[in-house]
Amino acid sequence: MKEKKALKTKLLSRNVASSDTYDDKFQNEYKMQSEKESIDYDSDYNGPPPSSNKCFPAKRCSKASISPRSVMSAPDLPFSEDLVPESLPACTVGIKYSMRSAIGDGGARQADGPTVMERRDLNPNGCHMKVSHWSENGCRAYMEDRYAIEELGSVIINAEEEDCKTAHSNKKKSLQLSWLGVFDGHGGGKASQFCCDQLSAYVRNQYEFPWDLGTAMKHAYHMIDKDFTRTGYTDGTTACSCIIVGGKKIVCANAGDSRAIVIKEDGSVFKLSRDHKPGVPCETKRITDLGGKVLYFGRWRVEGILAVSRGIGDGALKPYITADPDVCEYNIEKDDLFLVIATDGIWDVLNNSQVAQHVISETCTRTVDGFQCHPQKLIWAARKLCKKARENRSSDNKCAIIVDLNKSSYIP
Repeated sequence: MKEKKALKTKLLSRNVASSDTYDDKFQNEYKMQSEKESIDYDSDYNGPPPSSNKCFPAKRCSKASISPRSVMSAPDLPFSEDLVPESLPACTVGIKYSMRSAIGDGGARQADGPTVMERRDLNPNGCHMKVSHWSENGCRAYMEDRYAIEELGSVIINAEEEDCKTAHSNKKKSLQLSWLGVFDGHGGGKASQFCCDQLSAYVRNQYEFPWDLGTAMKHAYHMIDKDFTRTGYTDGTTACSCIIVGGKKIVCANAGDSRAIVIKEDGSVFKLSRDHKPGVPCETKRITDLGGKVLYFGRWRVEGILAVSRGIGDGALKPYITADPDVCEYNIEKDDLFLVIATDGIWDVLNNSQVAQHVISETCTRTVDGFQCHPQKLIWAARKLCKKARENRSSDNKCAIIVDLNKSSYIP
């Protein structure tokens, strides 16, 4: 009993609360002692019960203060201290997202009733464009895809002559910035979850933000890759993210085989990204020049293991797997209808033209002035796109984001 009281006192002296991080090594010690003597957990402890098979990494990487929201994203998912971003100041660390995919093993189903869908906000989390979003685990028992939507503030620029009443060059205007990203995890969901939660914070923390968004995104990809690899986790994720600048520009950064496209009124497509797969000649050359191998087992794979050649994480396959993204800056034109960002669960069974035709037919009607997008139909667009991929025998996890680029949807 003395050992029991001493251990309990040691735990309470640390003032463990739901908003604080805890020592994983000590928690495992307390867990074993509790199972032996049937000691009840402290009421403030947020971890799993003693019967759980969940494990806790013992490595501590940061003492950054984490908010209660970021500590427990879901009741069944304990927070891991070694996933705190090492390269970011504590004041910038935090999770700010709107709707995203199910967390954990895919058992947490999204609310999907008709009335729930109809009440969905088309401008989630302050996003200044109308957005449709959906994800599902497909035929798999786990969910490794994630997505994030949020606002990144605004940037003040010199107004163009046609955008202001007078032609004075000192006129200023503010453009809102919105962040959208999809992350397709493999070998686990920790890398995709980490990027979903923190990649936008890495971008905001770059010196080039918000004046040189392409460079800021490129540096953020490399930085978050280093931080995640240091944790010792071996899983990885693709990352395809876009920043929409007002109603004028899209800046896209992609590493992996997720994809972003712009759909035009005539059904044509402008590709904002290219797939990074080992079988692509330039990727094969890059890998073999580093001493790696590209082998064919059902499809081309790095070292015979991984079917993507770029991404975040995958520490066991460094340096062949790089986080270096392709960056594309695109000026939004009058005939642009939609931006579509999705994981390979969509693109493996539907090509760009099929996705464009499906999205236009499901959301728009033709008028004298061109196509008109219906907000209530837009709400369902991403979900119907995932359903279309499932009907085409896609068994993979899927997530999709569809943005209405029509300037009438822009919130000034």
